[in-house]
Amino acid sequence: MQLHFPWLSQGDFFTDVPMPSVDVQVLLEVPVGTTYSSTRGPALLITYDCVIDKPQTSRFQLVPVRELSDQSQDTITMLRRGDLNPAEAIYLELGGGQEGVALLSESYVIPTEYFVTERRDFSGHPAIDENDPYRVQATQNDTRGLSMTDTERHQMRKKMVFYWTRHTID
Repeated sequence: MQLHFPWLSQGDFFTDVPMPSVDVQVLLEVPVGTTYSSTRGPALLITYDCVIDKPQTSRFQLVPVRELSDQSQDTITMLRRGDLNPAEAIYLELGGGQEGVALLSESYVIPTEYFVTERRDFSGHPAIDENDPYRVQATQNDTRGLSMTDTERHQMRKKMVFYWTRHTID
């Protein structure tokens, strides 16, 4: 992972955003009620970059980030090695010896209004294509600290395609 750009990008890691939570209450193996609530925690932005920059975009897709140590040892080994499987799990090296995992099956959306986004011209920034310098920036609730490198983002995209379609890409 690396420091994030000023604009929102696929692969941005937020340390504190709202996340939905569902609690199903069971009595003698029969569901008797469901409670929906919101918690807060770390999450990864998985919306594709070209969608983020569109003015009509009304929501972003995120996945909660969990402790890697919550996974089985086999899963941890495969993720650290960079395997395509398990396709659902995205490995995150968060620095300082911290590691996380984001599970695509836990994806959720958050309205773009939460971040109070604005489209800005980033001409002159070394990472910007001068033919398309406009990007979306969060003006509120921006708790990003890190973002995926190009290599990590490519691996995530491969996993997303494989997880949802069972097709592979290079």
